[in-house]
Amino acid sequence: MRRGLLRTTFSLFATLSGGARVLAQAEQQAGAEPEASEGDDASTNRPIASMSDAELSEREISWLDIGEVVVSSGRLRACDPLAYPDFPPLKRVVEPGRYPVRLYVAFGRVAAATLRIADGRPVTWEEALHEAGDDGKQASPFGGYPVDAGMGAYCDADALEQMRRRVRDVMEKTGRKDVNYYDDVTAEEIDKNDGEWAMHRPMPDSDLNVAMFHSGWGDGFYPVDWGLAEDGRPLVLFTDFQVLENADGRKEPE
Repeated sequence: MRRGLLRTTFSLFATLSGGARVLAQAEQQAGAEPEASEGDDASTNRPIASMSDAELSEREISWLDIGEVVVSSGRLRACDPLAYPDFPPLKRVVEPGRYPVRLYVAFGRVAAATLRIADGRPVTWEEALHEAGDDGKQASPFGGYPVDAGMGAYCDADALEQMRRRVRDVMEKTGRKDVNYYDDVTAEEIDKNDGEWAMHRPMPDSDLNVAMFHSGWGDGFYPVDWGLAEDGRPLVLFTDFQVLENADGRKEPE
């Protein structure tokens, strides 16, 4: 994996305007309004989220359960936590609790990541849209987020607020203003896991954490979808890093 991407300097206080530019480019490339999530542009890798360990092994997809994300407010964020920490929370709210995160690996890369809300096989899927801003507009017409630091994440909205507190603490301790969250805070944790992931607690006196993981090919725009039960309950949050096609790791996409 391109671990060097993680060492690019990004300020924790990168504004949403940067993300908006990436989203605008993606929208322009896509043309008009995006199709529904069940259309031709829907991820073909969603079945991964429902596969048994045996089925994954048969398709040469490995997996890693990295721990549970503590959700306090129910407002989840799926984002690049280093380059775009201000990316808005997801519109759909879940019950507070602890939810396990699994990474799926193929061709030596993190191919997908799930946050499991409840047991069960999704019956339908929908794009994971974000909360509207103060102007009532969505940050993006797409379910997904831009990546510029080679990392994706799942966490509660409150956890990213704690990341801001951590930055202030580091600034006060070091007397520096050019704090880099990767280099100054998370590098050691991520390096312990081969540079691929960490269950990071921004504040030592809090259980809130951020599941950070490498984003497949690195920088780009990656789709995020909700897998829903028949009654509309969310079962799983699925991020596709577009390493695979048709949920199969036996042949690398061209």
